[in-house]
Amino acid sequence: MAVEVKGLYVKRMIFFNKPHLKAAYLLDPNSVSDATINNELNTAAITFITSSASAITSSIVLSQYVSFRSRKEQFAAPVMWLHLNGGLPVDPVSWWNMLVSGAEELRIIALKMLRILASSAAAERNWSMFGHIHSKLRNRLGNGKIDKLVYVNWNLKVGKRNERRKKDEAILTDNEAAKFNDALGSTELLPVDYNDDEEFRRLDMIQPYHA
Repeated sequence: MAVEVKGLYVKRMIFFNKPHLKAAYLLDPNSVSDATINNELNTAAITFITSSASAITSSIVLSQYVSFRSRKEQFAAPVMWLHLNGGLPVDPVSWWNMLVSGAEELRIIALKMLRILASSAAAERNWSMFGHIHSKLRNRLGNGKIDKLVYVNWNLKVGKRNERRKKDEAILTDNEAAKFNDALGSTELLPVDYNDDEEFRRLDMIQPYHA
């Protein structure tokens, strides 16, 4: 078991050991205070970032990157780094969009890097939905109609999931209320009124028994 876990860990580390992911991490304003960043990671990220720029702007991008990591020049304003002083992490894309000015070349590259999806799971689910709708029996559907059907089906699924989540929260709240009333010795419990469906059964709350 331990060997399998270690193998999965190594496989995942190899997957993440890619220049564009390193660059995206170092362009994240939340990582500026990370003391574990070594020269190897920094060099790989700088190489990828400067190669993403044109020959004319690569030196400008490098200078801006050094200023960003050292919090100087265009990145010296204290308001830009309030999240490092015990605050909550900021959204990197919003940070580069709203707070950065005077480093347009690096900002463009940073936004491209940070908008790369960390996982293709969402796209895989979308393709699966497309395959379900545009099947061999329905292969004459136009692209526009397929897009609309996928949009409607996907949002129906999301809507049903949100309804189930609300029911879960309501059931949890009523169960907590029952425990509270039982602890107080009350015989009056909060009413429960849920309709039967395929995933949720009606909960009949039992009156507390007093010997």
